[in-house]
Amino acid sequence: MCLFLSELGKVLEEIIRCTYYLVISDLTIHELSRKTRLSRGEIIDTYLREFLLVEKLTIVEVTSEDWNQAKILSRELKLHLKDALHFFIAEKSGCTLVTEDVELKSKAKGRIVVKSLGEL
Repeated sequence: MCLFLSELGKVLEEIIRCTYYLVISDLTIHELSRKTRLSRGEIIDTYLREFLLVEKLTIVEVTSEDWNQAKILSRELKLHLKDALHFFIAEKSGCTLVTEDVELKSKAKGRIVVKSLGEL
């Protein structure tokens, strides 16, 4: 099972047990950095180092084409642009989107697998 987390949760134990593989975008790292006031390196070292050590992490560098596709999804599904980008990256990566955003869950259901942290 492959997961894309738009909101980083405590799934490390499950990942170590090889239940999940984490895919996270550089946008999510940027958002975490803004909220925590930690640098990108500090975010990776503090929250993601263990995922890297067990080779259960991919950090997706968002491209201009990804943003263009997210703009299309944003208009189509009437989503905020960043939510549409999270959706697109999960879809492109073939991952389950993990989010607590009720609107995003509702609009993404039926197109990709979407779960909250409590549903994992």
